[in-house]
Amino acid sequence: MPSPTSSTMPSPSSSGVAPRGCGAPPAVPTPKVMGEFDAVWVFFRVGAVPCALPAGAVESVERELAVTPAAGAPRSVAGLALVRSHVVPVVDLHRLFGQPAPRSGGSYLVVRLASGQSAALWVSDTEDIERVEPHAFQSVAIPGRRSRYARRVIVREDGRLWLALDAERLVVKGARNVAQAA
Repeated sequence: MPSPTSSTMPSPSSSGVAPRGCGAPPAVPTPKVMGEFDAVWVFFRVGAVPCALPAGAVESVERELAVTPAAGAPRSVAGLALVRSHVVPVVDLHRLFGQPAPRSGGSYLVVRLASGQSAALWVSDTEDIERVEPHAFQSVAIPGRRSRYARRVIVREDGRLWLALDAERLVVKGARNVAQAA
């Protein structure tokens, strides 16, 4: 059962959880690699930058995490946190995108990577989870550093553009190494 400060994200097409047998270890979500057009997306902001991730890659949204600084971590890594008995790197997306961090709060999107590892992404505000039709995706030239993390945008019904991010690209290799060393 999730803690009162977290919410588990629904899986758009299946439970995404390995089957449990009698006496079997607890179910573990199966990793999901971002597909060409995932149907359900989580919308959030990093400072003034509107972003989205496929819901299938998001395990949960945490309102609070106790983050411990990690020596030798890349600049984008705020530190390490304990999430459901696992030590995970916390990637500060504000640093990656050159945006000011929120004065208080924010939230953490806990994502599952294709490697099976998890990471927490610190964002300013989580806004919505909704279905996105394939025609809403547009390939565009994204200026600056953000182009490393997104190759397309989502045009929502109200005309607003949101960066369609890839969790694998957001969690730099150094962040994965920090978590493995912990």
